[in-house]
Amino acid sequence: MPTIGVEKEDFLRRTGIAKSVTQLELEHLFFDLGLELDDIEEENGKVWFLYKDFVNFHRLHKKNESQNLALS
Repeated sequence: MPTIGVEKEDFLRRTGIAKSVTQLELEHLFFDLGLELDDIEEENGKVWFLYKDFVNFHRLHKKNESQNLALS
């Protein structure tokens, strides 16, 4: 499953979340959005949230399963 990255400051600004948020609060927020916070990395002075999109992955997987059944 692919991992997607988003820059911390941009994510917090666009979601309107306070800058002082705990990792547990982030995990809950990502979960509520159908995502899983996979890792937090720092690169070139910027902090990145890496997450996995389980909701769309499962939708795509179910769609492929139903198409395979229709072809059988």
